[in-house]
Amino acid sequence: MAETKTEESKAAASYMMTFHEDIQTLNHNFAIYQNLLLELEATKGKDFEAGTLEDNEYQALLNTVQNARFSVTKTFVASQAMKPKLEDKKKKTEKDELEDAYNAVVKNLIISRDDLKDYVVQINKFVVNKVMDELLKKSQDLIADL
Repeated sequence: MAETKTEESKAAASYMMTFHEDIQTLNHNFAIYQNLLLELEATKGKDFEAGTLEDNEYQALLNTVQNARFSVTKTFVASQAMKPKLEDKKKKTEKDELEDAYNAVVKNLIISRDDLKDYVVQINKFVVNKVMDELLKKSQDLIADL
């Protein structure tokens, strides 16, 4: 029985570590997106339109947005898969904030910088508040089993 519980704890910890790595990739993609927007604003003006970009600039913007959107979708889906296990009824507004942030990001082809930033903040809060609590509980169980 203890062996099964240890294996389950290891599997849960592995899943959370993968989720953490995905969050780090999202943070990285957000930083790249921020830098690209700053570069485009410096050369095209603060209120540039996607239609005014050169082909290579437009392609760079699309690739960066696609990478960010992939990270957003991957982390959101993983967070939803963990939600039943980690859900705290008192923190319903936190879950709603994450879902609202996700919906704001995926509604447009070109992601708003503020919407992406809000999602990155919300998913990181999710990790800190929920996953780390669960990881600490699992670690305590693992240590107790040793």
